[in-house]
Amino acid sequence: MPARKASDIASLRAALREGDPQKVAALVAGGADLHFKDEHDYDALIDAVHGRPISSDSRLIEILELLIAHRVCLSGVSSYSDRVCACSRASGGSMRFVCCWVLVLIAVSFSGRL
Repeated sequence: MPARKASDIASLRAALREGDPQKVAALVAGGADLHFKDEHDYDALIDAVHGRPISSDSRLIEILELLIAHRVCLSGVSSYSDRVCACSRASGGSMRFVCCWVLVLIAVSFSGRL
C-alpha cells in the first residue's frame, strides 16, 4: 500500500474513532477511501461505533448518515466477530441503538445490501 494511502486510512480511522463527521467528510473529500478493511477486517462502520458511548454520542447519527450516504458495507464482521450490532449493544445503546439500526435498515431497504 502506498504511503499516502496508508496515511489517509490512518487519519480516516482516527476521525471515525473520534466520531467526528466533519473531519471524516473532509478526509473523504480529499480522497480517503471509506471502503477499507484492515488486516482484521475492521471497516469504517465498525470503527465508527466500536467502543464508543453511543447512548450519549451527540454526533453518532450524523456520522452514520455520512457513512450510509457513501454506501459503506453495512454487514461487516471482523476476524474477532465484532460487528456493528454487537458493538452498539455493548456500548450502552438502548434507544439510540434502535435509532441507529432504523437508519441502517432504511439504507438497506433502499439498496438491498445487507
